[in-house]
Amino acid sequence: MRRRLMTTVFAATTLIVVALVLPLALLLRGQAENRAMAEATLQAQALAPVVGTYDDSPDGVRLAVQRLGGSPDRIVTVFLPGGRTLGTDAPVDDAVRLARRGEAFEAEYDSGKAVLVPVQGIRSGTAVIRVDVPDQALHSGVKSAWLVLALVSVILLAVGMLLADRLGRSLVASVANVAETADRLARGDLDARAAPQGPPEVRRVGEELGKLAGRVSKLITDEREEVADLSHRLRTPITALRLDVEALPAGEDKDRIAGDVDAVETMVNDVIATARRGARDRAVDGADLAAAARERLEFWRPLAEDQGRTITDRIGSDAVMVPISPDNLDVALDALIGNVFQHTDEHVGFGMAVSTNRSGHPVLTVWDDGAGFSGPGVLDRGVSYDRSSGLGLDIVKRTAVDCGGHVIIGKSTSGGARIDVVLGGDMPGRGAGTKAEAGGGSGGDFDSGARPR
Repeated sequence: MRRRLMTTVFAATTLIVVALVLPLALLLRGQAENRAMAEATLQAQALAPVVGTYDDSPDGVRLAVQRLGGSPDRIVTVFLPGGRTLGTDAPVDDAVRLARRGEAFEAEYDSGKAVLVPVQGIRSGTAVIRVDVPDQALHSGVKSAWLVLALVSVILLAVGMLLADRLGRSLVASVANVAETADRLARGDLDARAAPQGPPEVRRVGEELGKLAGRVSKLITDEREEVADLSHRLRTPITALRLDVEALPAGEDKDRIAGDVDAVETMVNDVIATARRGARDRAVDGADLAAAARERLEFWRPLAEDQGRTITDRIGSDAVMVPISPDNLDVALDALIGNVFQHTDEHVGFGMAVSTNRSGHPVLTVWDDGAGFSGPGVLDRGVSYDRSSGLGLDIVKRTAVDCGGHVIIGKSTSGGARIDVVLGGDMPGRGAGTKAEAGGGSGGDFDSGARPR
């Protein structure tokens, strides 16, 4: 913007200067010529009465001509009747012959201009006074005036460019301020506001951007509070469930159910706290993907054994740190494993692996030996083909995207479903959640560039 403004101002100022200076330069040249010719005319008219007395005083006329015609800027020649001349010697030409008819005028020559004045009263005929003005005398002082005009033009251009630069700086600064505020808002800083500066239009944009940010912040706050309120309503049925558990006879089943109720209550409290805290206030220190995967796999192992499912564990013992909070990572792992139990029959095996791809980013792979995915768009929020909420894989995808990763779905070697969750790195060219038809393994092959740890 700044460069365009300076270019526009330079072009406009140049046109204005040329439009003013060029006619003024021509006018100065014409005035110089007119001034020189006027002085030559006065000189010729002053000499005419003296030349008229030539019959009475030829020596006086000759002396007067020598004194008046001694300047190199005014060359005086008197053409007497009979072909004689006084002053600077010059031949008789057509202009002199025309002047002898009694007409005074100006004539142009190759070396400049001349004023011709006829003088009558001499007994032998009409004399002609010619005052020649060379080009140098005609344009005396014109070059100096043109240099002054050129200097003034340069100063005007410089002042115009300086003003354009100042204006461009102010415009660019105000627009940059609004752009920086928009970037901060895009990064999640909803408290960012643009400083009121610049022209009215830019200030208006900044004000509207602030209003938009305030509106978005209020909508997010309202939604967060609504989620917290909905979660809070779950405490009543949880309390009733706890009372029912307390009524059970003492034993292993009572302790197990009581532990599950405690886990549900803890999860509800976490949802309430997380919803009211907001994403910007959540500190993310990172988590060990391998340790979390082993822990969640062990959590689900008793249910798998009850349903006769075989579990393939290819997680490894090395720590794999990912930039995700432990709670969010556990939720994503539970969503992946829970999908296997919800969408496959009993006795269908599944597995989990932790690896890295060719770029060195951690990859979590979950596969099963079921029938595979029921249809397209399973990564889209709310899409389900089995009467479920359709939120499980969307939670996994958002967890991956939040740390710069993506999710790839495909088929395992047994024909079941396979999900590769890349945690970190750039989004692939085909987009997050793109279905990959290339087969993976039931943990054996990592064809997407991943390798077991």
